[in-house]
Amino acid sequence: MIPLGPDAPSAIRIESGRLLLRPLRLEDAADIQRMAAEWEVARYTANIPHPYEPGMAEAWIRSHRDDFEIVFAIERRQDGAFVGCIGVEPDMKTREAEFGYWIGMPYWGAGYATEALSALVDHVFATSDVDRARAAAMPDNRASIRVQEKVGFRYSGVKFQSAPARGGSIGVQVRALDRRRWQELKAPAPLPIVLVAAVALVDAADDCHLVLLRCLANRCEIVAVKAENRHCIFNGLLCGGALYRL
Repeated sequence: MIPLGPDAPSAIRIESGRLLLRPLRLEDAADIQRMAAEWEVARYTANIPHPYEPGMAEAWIRSHRDDFEIVFAIERRQDGAFVGCIGVEPDMKTREAEFGYWIGMPYWGAGYATEALSALVDHVFATSDVDRARAAAMPDNRASIRVQEKVGFRYSGVKFQSAPARGGSIGVQVRALDRRRWQELKAPAPLPIVLVAAVALVDAADDCHLVLLRCLANRCEIVAVKAENRHCIFNGLLCGGALYRL
């Protein structure tokens, strides 16, 4: 189960290849203040006001109720840089969870949103009874939609969502990922079937040639050729007359 309650996030740290998802702390306020103040970040969110006044970041960090939504800082492991935020709002009555995220503009285009969302979705499915993950995006926020689709979310419909920071409700596209599809995506890929065949070829002079073929995905390549004069015997195996005439 996802540990909920006032102290829950302090116990949750999620690592991926390049990132660490960790609890927010007051020291993050300066980075949040700077990044969230950008209109290009705020415009696609429901709850980041614009302009983003001084002191709002500290107030936001202090305001979280951990039994309602769990929010993480996205930190780059290489240098500890604050990259953005990601959160999950689990509803154990319906066994669904809503995900949301934003990335600071200096870190756009590096794949951090995809990596962070994938890591948090994996954690939620692996440690809870959640059966369905959801994420929403405004229709013109193509970058966020691509992030969701890369993680495996599929379009499931549209809805109007409360957006206090945007002055009312906004229309959003909803994408979802259920547990069964997540398990399929995480299953190891089957090993390729490789066929190795030995073919004996007899030329016009009745000389025998043993050709080794390696075939994969309907494509074959010659990996070895061995020739013997007159007698079609290789490693104690009789080729047996003219199997193929060159």
